[in-house]
Amino acid sequence: MKKTIISLFLICIILMLSGCYLDVEYEFWHDVSEITSIKIVEVLDFNYEKLYNEENVLVTIENTDVFLQEFSEIHCREIFNDPETVNPNTIVIKVEYSNGDYEYIDYIAQCKCYKDSAMSHNGYFILDKEQFEAFIGKYYTHELPSDESASIDETSNP
Repeated sequence: MKKTIISLFLICIILMLSGCYLDVEYEFWHDVSEITSIKIVEVLDFNYEKLYNEENVLVTIENTDVFLQEFSEIHCREIFNDPETVNPNTIVIKVEYSNGDYEYIDYIAQCKCYKDSAMSHNGYFILDKEQFEAFIGKYYTHELPSDESASIDETSNP
């Protein structure tokens, strides 16, 4: 009987932790000193022949130090369950590193991509949606594409 109660207790804790999160500061894939450029891009689709994500560059950030300081003010949580992925037709922040790696940052998903490789992995962070959209809006003020899926909202995410 005691083993059953302990087992049920452990199962409950595991189930509760699967939806938990911690308030944290966003952790970039590589050290910020290795950042060579930051852009706001629309992710299109993955090109399997050339092994990279096709994208439309919307804005190239001139002052990355100011951008990173403002970005650090966005409320961020680390999640402990399966992460979302960056979907095509999404407007995101693209951070490029000196070794050729890059990462896409959306408020609900991240994708970390290796230079010249189809390998990538997803991040475990969720940024405050309203703060993220307002932040993007400071740098990209043009209208979003008319396609409803090409927006900074949850329509493409479950």
